[in-house]
Amino acid sequence: MESKSSLYDLYSYFDKKLQVLCLSMAMKKNSGSELSEMRIESLFSQMSDLKLNLSLIRNKLEEQKNLLDKAKIIKSKLQSTLETANYAKENIVPHLPKNVPTQADVADAESVSVKASIVQDMSPQFDIQSNSSETKPAISISHVDECSSKNFINYLTVSEFELVPKYMKGRLTYNQVNSYIDEMEKMFQIKYKLLRQKKSTLPEKKKQLYKMYKEQENSLSQGFPFIVDADLKEHTKLRIDPTLRSIIVILRHCGRIKEIRGGGLTRYAVTSFY
Repeated sequence: MESKSSLYDLYSYFDKKLQVLCLSMAMKKNSGSELSEMRIESLFSQMSDLKLNLSLIRNKLEEQKNLLDKAKIIKSKLQSTLETANYAKENIVPHLPKNVPTQADVADAESVSVKASIVQDMSPQFDIQSNSSETKPAISISHVDECSSKNFINYLTVSEFELVPKYMKGRLTYNQVNSYIDEMEKMFQIKYKLLRQKKSTLPEKKKQLYKMYKEQENSLSQGFPFIVDADLKEHTKLRIDPTLRSIIVILRHCGRIKEIRGGGLTRYAVTSFY
């Protein structure tokens, strides 16, 4: 059967065939003649063609139906993907974790830990004395200088925040905690940028600040960058209030900071910078 461009063409095609059929049936009365026999044979031949063409049409319709069902499934999946992408776009977390430790960092940390344990095991047997009156830090400021491109405190991840007990979080939100981390990070950067400079090159006001920072150190704080309440009050937008206390508890719970007390000061020291 020739290809039909529309249903109307298909209708016209079958209508002509039916007219031939009707004419042939009307002529059946004259079945005795040779012409009538020929027409009847032609009629049966055309009917066979009609059956074959109808079968082909059904097969084509079935194929198109299957293709349409597949297209509907693909459309549904694309729609779902689009909705997910739009939701993600509209709800991007403003604070993302940074500086994920590499395998080399982990290996270095393990090496330092092993060495520290060896020294600790040997310390009861040997009396190690320092020639200088000031105890040197386990990790010097020069190391902080080398790592200055890193953050002192990494943001909390969503999963970490969700694991914090409800009584610690209260009404605090994930974004609120990380915004406080932003302010604390600014203070760490200000303080250790100053301490990385030579004291002799500083103006008098900064020399006094430098001296104060050094005096805040004690034996327990050596090797740990830290800040105190006065730093947050004077150099950030944070207030020393219950909200800050609650966030410090959360950061301590998540292993971001630890408190080092002594000399009338509470030092908020970074635990995972090195």
